[in-house]
Amino acid sequence: IQRFVPPGGAPRTPAQCTLPARRSRFSGAHWLG
Repeated sequence: IQRFVPPGGAPRTPAQCTLPARRSRFSGAHWLG
């Protein structure tokens, strides 16, 4: 999870950019597989 989403809360997926850093850590991993 931390590999895809940095601790700064900046997901690489455009859809996750609107979500808070807390959800992006979990959701970001799912979007990126």
